[in-house]
Amino acid sequence: MMEQNSGEVASQDAMDFFTMDFPPGLENLGNTCYLNSAVQALLHCRPFANFFLDCPGHVRLCSANPSIAFEFADLTTALRNNQALSLSPYDFVDAIHDSTQAFTPYTQQDVHEFLLFLFDKLDRELCLKVYSDNDDVSDSAEGNTKGQAKKKRRKEEKVREITSVVKDLFRFSIKTTVRCLSCQKESVTHEESHDVNLAIPDQSWNIERAALRSSLVGKERPKQGYISSWVSWLGWNANVSLYDCLVDYCQQEKLDGENQYYCSNCKGKQDAIKWASIGSLPEFLVITLKRFRTTGASSSRKIRSFVSFPLEDLNIHPFQSAGSKETECQYRLVSLINHSGAVFGGHYRAYGREEASNRWLEYDDACVTEISQEGLENVQAYVLFYRRCATPSESFSKSLECVQLDAQYPVAFISRKWLSLLSSHVPPGPITNQDFVCPHGGILPHRLQCVSSLVVKIPLSAFCQLQQEYGGGPLVTGLQMCPRCLEKHRELEHKRTKERKIIEALNKDSSNSTSKGYALSRSWGSKWQNFIRGKTLLEVPPGQINNDDIFIKTESGKQLSHRRYIVVVEDVWSSLHEWYGGGPCVPLDEENAEQQGS
Repeated sequence: MMEQNSGEVASQDAMDFFTMDFPPGLENLGNTCYLNSAVQALLHCRPFANFFLDCPGHVRLCSANPSIAFEFADLTTALRNNQALSLSPYDFVDAIHDSTQAFTPYTQQDVHEFLLFLFDKLDRELCLKVYSDNDDVSDSAEGNTKGQAKKKRRKEEKVREITSVVKDLFRFSIKTTVRCLSCQKESVTHEESHDVNLAIPDQSWNIERAALRSSLVGKERPKQGYISSWVSWLGWNANVSLYDCLVDYCQQEKLDGENQYYCSNCKGKQDAIKWASIGSLPEFLVITLKRFRTTGASSSRKIRSFVSFPLEDLNIHPFQSAGSKETECQYRLVSLINHSGAVFGGHYRAYGREEASNRWLEYDDACVTEISQEGLENVQAYVLFYRRCATPSESFSKSLECVQLDAQYPVAFISRKWLSLLSSHVPPGPITNQDFVCPHGGILPHRLQCVSSLVVKIPLSAFCQLQQEYGGGPLVTGLQMCPRCLEKHRELEHKRTKERKIIEALNKDSSNSTSKGYALSRSWGSKWQNFIRGKTLLEVPPGQINNDDIFIKTESGKQLSHRRYIVVVEDVWSSLHEWYGGGPCVPLDEENAEQQGS
């Protein structure tokens, strides 16, 4: 890939994609409307789409090919560049099916569950980790004493994480507080989340709650549209707003009777009050309405209540944790997902806002049409995507201007991922050049060939200005391979080759062996295979064998889970255990070995 000589990235091209009449739809490949609607809604979260367009090198470096992130990036690029009326997401759907059995073809699926799955997978695949000291990653198969093994493991833990684009844009915290009514001691927990899941208040919504909502947000209830009036005429609760759902979510709940709270200070169960609040605010706030409710052991029903929602200026400040220093708490709707039909048979559509024209588009699988604002306001929302409203500061505007200057000498190099966030008008945090340089300031050997796709060349003066404004670093003025890391790279290459040849020979010799088998964690075995094949981003050994994860808890105690381990012969187990340590050692009887083999 050719190196870019300026701070320009593909974000402007990404914006042009959303101004076509109309962007391509996605073909339904057998009840995949949930997947199609999720993709289209996410692509209207502009900085998220821009990352996959601006940083293909980062995606390929972080993820094993083919992966969900890899295929999502290809699908995003295809939707931007293709002028067809619709495209087939076959490769992306195939990657999903290869990754999990939860979303099998031709079955009804929940888009909320799929979004959580997708966020988790993309977060894991795109989360970059770097060593704080690259001198400590080598290992030796000989003379590995217990003391040396402990020292090596401590050094292997010196890992610094550079967050993924999912964390950067969608992750926030939910604070839950429980106060004991006897001693008044409060217990606080913080839970990281990608969305806030709101119940829809029923007919018991009363005047007291409505007054609370009014005092918190100062909003009158929006007038009913024609759909909500029709729903109300049918007897469903149509007089509910998104603010009502937020108030209901954050209001205090008393824990008494059978639900008493165990107070560690009182050393016993006590009456208590519990409430939730939103902690740190994300760039994109994803709100899911609980439209499906379980009513029995095997039955559920859909909540059809119409919930009105603001297109502009959703005020989150009243629902934040006490003492929060967040000042920009207004959000603007950028996309939403609707579910029509019943619990076990329905259809998903997505709706997205074009920023340039401010028009709204409806994505019904392969069909894309425009929808009026009045029509949108009467959509029965299921998942809503809000983006924080922020007025760019003078310093932020100057930062954007400085990176657009021609990169004349002297120059510096800056992370393309970090610059993509800045160009998308997202506060990018400290500069993260660690995603392409080693702790010694050079380029890691296994990243040298693709480094031009990870960086952008900008004027040195521009980098100094950005570093002064945002912090981080380090300053990189050249793209030379690090000699210290090259030496370690060669040691690891030797280790990989040696281990691979030994294990291959042992497996070949044991093809007719009658020796008993041993259980090896499937998860650990996958890490080892990725290491010897050179697919690990950090080029590090997998660490100690951890066979604890191959057991599941049952009423009768621990039991082997056949899905969580693979069977290896005794010589293979002995060699791996000699090299890496860990355990426990789990010999298998013939029944377990045969079940796993089948």
